[in-house]
Amino acid sequence: FIGFSIKSQLNAKSTLLNATGATNFVYQIVPSGKQVLGPIPRFGHQLKPDMQLLVNLGYTLKFVRIDNETHQQNMNLVDSRLAEYVARCLFETTQHRSGNFSQIAETVFPPDKKENAAVLLKLKQYLGYVMLGMTPTKPWSGQPNDFGGLIIVKPSGDVLFYYLYNMADFQEFLYRNLKFEYGSRARHRFGQPYKVGGKTFIKLNLQLRFL
Repeated sequence: FIGFSIKSQLNAKSTLLNATGATNFVYQIVPSGKQVLGPIPRFGHQLKPDMQLLVNLGYTLKFVRIDNETHQQNMNLVDSRLAEYVARCLFETTQHRSGNFSQIAETVFPPDKKENAAVLLKLKQYLGYVMLGMTPTKPWSGQPNDFGGLIIVKPSGDVLFYYLYNMADFQEFLYRNLKFEYGSRARHRFGQPYKVGGKTFIKLNLQLRFL
């Protein structure tokens, strides 16, 4: 027997990846150039405006690690640099109103550059593996063969089936139909600068929802 992941869109747009403390990405706040225009600002209740102010003052984020070691190891099974790729996209979302996954990914990794083809493929593969059962807190074997595919129930009542044999179409569907969003900052403890050993860090949280 093989299993299918089931996502219903009848009442609300479902999530692909739910926000938890295990989906926090850790960054160091560093100057983006030789000079900055002021100290790191104090963050309030709205993350994107605060992050945009941080960038305007001459700072950027340098990815350090995923907070959860299992999540990091699962990503490493897809590609040793996958966490870095997702981290760069996650940072980019703070500078835009829209969190459309494909738009953000192609802003960070423009598809007209040949070297980005492999990066965008790895991001698509990651989405497919998450849909097929890879979670942040459970060690993953790297083998999706125990899963049959995805069943989606649309608001119109139509039912879509994606099977492993059309994996490329399945991954492309996810890539074009997901968006980045954040969970609760208080619950998952992210979105506030903090100091460790004289360096300043911040955590950003990853959640993925269907458009």
